[in-house]
This record gives sequence, structure tokens and C-alpha cells, in this order.
Amino acid sequence: MTIIISPQVLFTLICQAVEPFRQETYGYLIISPKGQNQMVEGAISYQTANRKGYYKIEDSMRAERVFGWAGQTRQVVDGFHSHTYSPRQQLCAKPTDTDIEDMTKEHFEIICALQKTKRRYNKDWYEKELGLAGAINGYRFLLRCWKKIGAREFKELKLKVRK
Repeated sequence: MTIIISPQVLFTLICQAVEPFRQETYGYLIISPKGQNQMVEGAISYQTANRKGYYKIEDSMRAERVFGWAGQTRQVVDGFHSHTYSPRQQLCAKPTDTDIEDMTKEHFEIICALQKTKRRYNKDWYEKELGLAGAINGYRFLLRCWKKIGAREFKELKLKVRK
């Protein structure tokens, strides 16, 4: 299975990871099935989410409003979140044990790993292994997509940008 995202969704995921940089961002993805693949049509960020071993939405009415509105025309079941790294750390978008516990079986999660650098180079996104990587205005990013297949099992899915 391949997860296909538009350039606008890629930009949105990176912006939502940069905005609260030292903290993680969380959200849900709006998807529509396209045969064997899944098309990500949008991303909804939960800026009020806190994490203590599980996702906790501070304002559950907000979540219900989003699902009620978007869920009528699209499927809103998969998610995304960010990991931030210092310049001395290796950029990694692999799920942690807590991430795996939080994931819902048979649904996917896009992880956006983000690192602030002193270099101000721009390198447009490119495919790296099964994910996407790039650099914009002093931030390096790596996006990878994971699917939970068992209690402690997960596999990586191919992530592509629609051209």
C-alpha cells in the first residue's frame, strides 16, 4: 500500500510541526481510498492536545465538531504527529513505544521528524527510502508513514507526494 499526499498537505504537515517546534504536534488526516492506495486530502491539527502516555484532547467538543463536519464527506481515521530533534541528534521518524501504543490497529500514522539547523539551505522534498525528506529555511524534515498490524507490531508504508 502507498500513501499519497498532495504538496499542500506536505506543506501543512511541516508548518504544523514547525509552529510548536519544541513540543509535539498532533492531528488527524482526511483520507479517501484510491484502489490499493490511500490519498491524504487534508490534515487537521489539534493544538490543544497534550500527551501523557496517550493522546488527550483537552476540548473533546472540538474533536466531535471536526469529525461531524469532515466525516460526512471523507474518512477521518488516520493521524500524524511530530518529533523534534536538536542539531546533535540524528533525525529519525520511527515510532516510539508510546507512539505504537497510541496507534489504532490497521490505521496509519505519519510522523514528521523536524530538526533546526544553523544552515539556511533549501532543498525541496525528495523521496528517501520509503519516506520523504528535505530542508526549508533552517529546518530539516523527514516524514515516514507507519501502520500498526499487531499489539507491538508495525510496518512502514511507502509515502509519496502527488505530482
